[in-house]
Amino acid sequence: VLVVDDEEMVRSTVTRLLTLNGHQVERASSGAEGLSMFAENDYDVVFTDFGMPEMTGAELSRKIKEQQPDLPVILLTGYTETETAHEQVDGILSKPFKRDDLETAIQNHVSP
Repeated sequence: VLVVDDEEMVRSTVTRLLTLNGHQVERASSGAEGLSMFAENDYDVVFTDFGMPEMTGAELSRKIKEQQPDLPVILLTGYTETETAHEQVDGILSKPFKRDDLETAIQNHVSP
């Protein structure tokens, strides 16, 4: 699992919750770093923040989907208005979310 968020606290929290559920997690602090990690590694799912500087989560998702259309990308957002992002991502989780919400998102979008 790749977690991309510009806020360290969010990256740490999501990583801890996913690790508790048995997932291997790598973290990136920006869209550019996440895109670089995506190019070098294989992931089952990507969780990305929507509101990051320089490259939004929707932009990151679009770039990932150009190369790997079947890779699920789940948007993590505190914003209520993200309609434009819907077409770029496979799912949206509104912050704050629970551990079960992350796991449900993975189960809904990742083939066994």
